[in-house]
Amino acid sequence: MGLRARAAAVGLSIGLGLACGDDVVTAELAEVCGQPSPLRLLELGADELPLAIQAIDDRIYYVVGPRERGDDFGAPGTWDEGPATATVYSTGRCGEDRVEIARDVWRVFTDERMPGLLLGCSGTHEHGALNEGFNLVALDPAGVEPPRLLIPGACSLDWTDYGVVVEEEYDEHVARVLLYPYVDGLDAAPITPIVLLESVQSGPQWGTVEPRAAEVLAVDLDGQLVRVDLSDGSLSILEVGVHSFMLSVSGRYVQWFPPPPAADDDAATPVHLLDREAGVTHLLADAAYNHSCCFLRDDFAILDVAAATPHERLVSLSTLVSVDVPADRSLMVQADDGRWVTASGWGWDAPLQLRELSTGAEETILEDGQWLRVDQDHLDALLVPRWSSETGELQRIPYDGAPPRVLARRATTGYLELEDGRVVTAVDLDADHLGVLTVTDADTRDGLPIDDRVFATVGSWNQGAPLGAAVVIYAVSDGARSGVYAAHLAPGQ
Repeated sequence: MGLRARAAAVGLSIGLGLACGDDVVTAELAEVCGQPSPLRLLELGADELPLAIQAIDDRIYYVVGPRERGDDFGAPGTWDEGPATATVYSTGRCGEDRVEIARDVWRVFTDERMPGLLLGCSGTHEHGALNEGFNLVALDPAGVEPPRLLIPGACSLDWTDYGVVVEEEYDEHVARVLLYPYVDGLDAAPITPIVLLESVQSGPQWGTVEPRAAEVLAVDLDGQLVRVDLSDGSLSILEVGVHSFMLSVSGRYVQWFPPPPAADDDAATPVHLLDREAGVTHLLADAAYNHSCCFLRDDFAILDVAAATPHERLVSLSTLVSVDVPADRSLMVQADDGRWVTASGWGWDAPLQLRELSTGAEETILEDGQWLRVDQDHLDALLVPRWSSETGELQRIPYDGAPPRVLARRATTGYLELEDGRVVTAVDLDADHLGVLTVTDADTRDGLPIDDRVFATVGSWNQGAPLGAAVVIYAVSDGARSGVYAAHLAPGQ
């Protein structure tokens, strides 16, 4: 039986449907907007799901789509792929003055470089990919005017100091690079783009166009890595014989690959490193796979080395000293003490180790369970089977040898850690990924019920604490009670 809300003198308790005499301790709640909580902010249909919730100025914006069922463990496919369609609503901070803003818009935001504009990304999703749009639009906060197209193909959000950079593909794997200057206000004239590069490579491989604050790097049709200075439009050539590349965060280092043999993007090739500050290029490996797109930093690179037994290689960019990692280990995060967190397998349930790369000494820090967060001094793990929506113990495992700390005796993969260390999570999920929303007792770490038939993704809707650190926003699917709610948690019980 679902939870039933009832007002109490100290706030709002939730009465569980239990037999008479059962002693149930529930979460103590405080008022929201002068009303008992939970307070419904937005009414929804039972088959609707918020994709995003964001507070902007004095309004709350909700991106809502149809809930889909049927993936491997009961979670709605909308959470991974986005809804087939989406509608944007807004309300006041207390749920008043509901307005429908736009349809087929799946992100809402503002940016100081376009002052006076409420921005959105328009389009529809199909099998995880955008189609029929993928555009930057200006939204009317009153919901009267339809979305106004600002920049087609711009919601990859490659924003620079001079405007938004867009790849406009006009032939197979060929695109022009455009710069759309910024505009102010809804009444601004349509944006006319500036052509930065007429023909560059564009296609399935990563790393052919990279905008930065004051420059754009791209690979032209002749395999030249070129740089456009956005301050004056001047062009320079950085390298030749380039197929793809990646920039480090600061832009000092460029890691690049030459074209693979026989046009096979999965084949191994040499990998080079251009140090733009020193003006020199180094060979990092004779043969590596072009899978290292996400592993270049300003201090090291991680390569997928081609060998009789393929393995990873860590290269220090300051000294060019390299260390090869065993084939059954993958580097994840460097810990504060210099060791590395490694995984011996693939997926959220892979066993994790702390490894000293220079000596090979390691210790296992997670054998069984799903790791949910891996930081430089600890990891959070849920002790349940792989890809499971089951409820299990949530632990914080430090790297300094101290024993694990229980964050919640019962939790699922979607959780929110409050500033005071308590954890909000939905437990006992059903086939529709709905469960009982709980907050842990500060001392026992047992869960205290807040509400029932709550979507499990509560953590994603509370990034940035839209209504304050102690106010939890969540969604309910329960007939006429369905909607987005806010619950103000009293100080730790």
